[in-house]
Amino acid sequence: MFTAGSPSKQQCLWQISKRCISSNEVAQALRPFLFLVHPDKLVFHHFKNIIPNHDETELKFKPSAVPNTKNSSSGLGFTTSNVEEDLLRSYLKRKKATVITNLYDSLTNQRDEAMRKKREAKTLRVSIQEDISDLKYRTQLRDVVWQMTWEESHMRRCIANVNRMLDQATPETKIILEKAFFKNVLRFGRGSFICCDGSIQLGADHVPEQWEQTCQEYQIRKNQIPILKETAKQLQQTFGGAQILLPHFKGLAQTLTQLQTLTVRVWKKEALLRRVEDSAKNSMLEVVTSYDELAIGVDGRLYIPCNVDVPSLVQFLEENAKKAIEINQHMHHLMNELEFARDECVKELKLTGLKWEQAFTPEALLQCIYRLTQCSDDIRSLVSGLSLNISASPSIHVTSDGTLSIPLNWS
Repeated sequence: MFTAGSPSKQQCLWQISKRCISSNEVAQALRPFLFLVHPDKLVFHHFKNIIPNHDETELKFKPSAVPNTKNSSSGLGFTTSNVEEDLLRSYLKRKKATVITNLYDSLTNQRDEAMRKKREAKTLRVSIQEDISDLKYRTQLRDVVWQMTWEESHMRRCIANVNRMLDQATPETKIILEKAFFKNVLRFGRGSFICCDGSIQLGADHVPEQWEQTCQEYQIRKNQIPILKETAKQLQQTFGGAQILLPHFKGLAQTLTQLQTLTVRVWKKEALLRRVEDSAKNSMLEVVTSYDELAIGVDGRLYIPCNVDVPSLVQFLEENAKKAIEINQHMHHLMNELEFARDECVKELKLTGLKWEQAFTPEALLQCIYRLTQCSDDIRSLVSGLSLNISASPSIHVTSDGTLSIPLNWS
């Protein structure tokens, strides 16, 4: 909405928006240029002399003297018959050229950056640890755990949101939150729920209202922990003493429902109980959701959907249980060897840390770590004091916390 101002202000606005020339004057000024573009449509009058020393022959376009020649761009300096193929070749060339896998060159160029980011990340971690200590003192939490690798800024935001939730809670809700946090473990991950070990997980993608609801359910879910353990014990007896895995970070309610569903389904097939017990003996089982399938994990565990067809389960166990036990034993040996190789590599190269992503096999990781341990003296001097991460990324780069990310096939 516009309001009337003083006469002086209106006069200033009118002077600013006032046209200084008329439309006829604009047309007359542009007429020479329009004639050059369309000489056949406009009449050439007295304004011809506006352009001094004008040579009309320069405006004529003559056809090329060489017939049947390909059109080419004078500015690009090349001709082509297949544009898409040339563009793809150029893109792949640039993409391939940007991949840096030489560890020595990367350390030479990026060591200072890695050390700088490492110092900055250390300062930030100290600050975050102070925030965690304040939260633990305020709520009497036993520990704060991060279920996934996050940026430090995300961690700080989660801690701040918990404090804000406590500040804005009503007196009744605040008592419930304090009881849920007292001598408990607080986890941050995907989704908000009570874990199998009784700890509380708050989803980073959830709002404080959802966090409050999860904490209000704590007292009810806490009473289900003995039921979960008893159900797991019954399922273990049903499967011939097999080890039933209960990951502590999984949801308690969902895990309990899955175990009960599988137990009931197996007990209904009394004729197959003996075969289930014999075939699953000494194996390692994990009950998964109804959307998963019967499978063998990389560590030899058997994944069993809670709604599995029991005859199909028996057939799967009889065919794969022994193989899974062998894989588990072999994997256990490899993991011990991998941990020993990592400790030796950290000690030899004087690293502050060595980790890897879960996308690689232990054999490939062992080979990579052995190569690192036997690297040249130049690399040893440059990598000393750094933290390395064996990543699926094809290039070598420095992460935000100062860790040097290297590919599996570094050169």
